[in-house]
Amino acid sequence: MRRLLPIIAVALLVPITQGSGQQVAHRGATTSPTVALRLWLPDGEAQVRYWDRDSVDIEAALPPGVRLVGGVAEMAGKYAIEHEGPSATPLPRAKVVLTIPRGATLWVKSTMASTVVTGGAGQLDVLTVTGRTIVRDAAGAVSVESIEGDVELWRLTGTARVRGGAGDVALNDVFARVNVSTVSGDVAVNGGEVTQFIIPNGSLETLGGAVRVSGRQAPGGRLDIETHDGRIELRFIAGTLPQLLVDRSRQQAVDGQVARLGGSVANRIVSATSFKGTLNIGTLTGIR
Repeated sequence: MRRLLPIIAVALLVPITQGSGQQVAHRGATTSPTVALRLWLPDGEAQVRYWDRDSVDIEAALPPGVRLVGGVAEMAGKYAIEHEGPSATPLPRAKVVLTIPRGATLWVKSTMASTVVTGGAGQLDVLTVTGRTIVRDAAGAVSVESIEGDVELWRLTGTARVRGGAGDVALNDVFARVNVSTVSGDVAVNGGEVTQFIIPNGSLETLGGAVRVSGRQAPGGRLDIETHDGRIELRFIAGTLPQLLVDRSRQQAVDGQVARLGGSVANRIVSATSFKGTLNIGTLTGIR
C-alpha cells in the first residue's frame, strides 16, 4: 500500500469578485529543485511556468461546486481538480496557474483542458484527449500524447516526442531531436530565425496526415519522413538542398526536381516516403 505524502500546503480561498460565484484556491510549498509533480485537470486551462526557486505555487480559479485537492512534499506531489459532490456537469472545470522549479518533472493529464507550458529543463509529459497543448522554450525531455487536440512546440532544445490522432502538430524553431507520429493530423515543421532556419533531426510519421517541412538541414543532420497516403511538401532555402532519399517508385520524378533545384548536400539527409500521397520539393522565397 502506498504511503500517503505529507501535505505541507494550506488552502486559502478568496473570492475573485463579489457575486461572481467563483473563488480562488491558492497553495504553496517548499520542495526539492527536482520535485516530481502530477496535475489532473479534466477541463479548463492549465498554465505552467518555471522559476529558479525550490518551491511550488498553484492558483486555481474555481466555479461553484469545484475544488482543488492534493498537496506536495519535498520530493513529490499531486494536485487535482474535482467536484465537491454529485454534479450534473460532466467534467469539473478550472483555470490553473502552476509555477514550479526549473528542473522539476511534471505530468499533466486532462480530458478537454488546454495546456500551455513555458520554460523548464526537466521532464514534461502531457496526456490529453481533445485539449490543445502548447510548449515553449523547454530545454528538457518533452512528451505529448493527444487523441484529437492540436499540439504546438516552440523553440525546444532538448528532445520532443509527440503521439497524435486527429489533431495537427506544429514544430516551430525547434532544435530538439523529434519523434512525431499522427493518424490523420497534419505535421508542419518550420525553421525560423531563432534556429537560423534549421529544421530538427529525427522522424515524422503519419497515416493520412500531410507533412510540410520548410527551412534548411543542419550539417550532419537527418530527418526521416513517412506517410501512407498523406502528401509531403518540402521547402528548402536556396542553395541548402540536402541529399534526398525516397522510395524507388518516386526516384525518377524526385531526381528531376532535385536537379532543377541545384543538386544536394551530401552530409545532410532527408528521407521521404509516401506510399500513396504526392511528394513535392521546392525552395523558399524571400529568405537569404
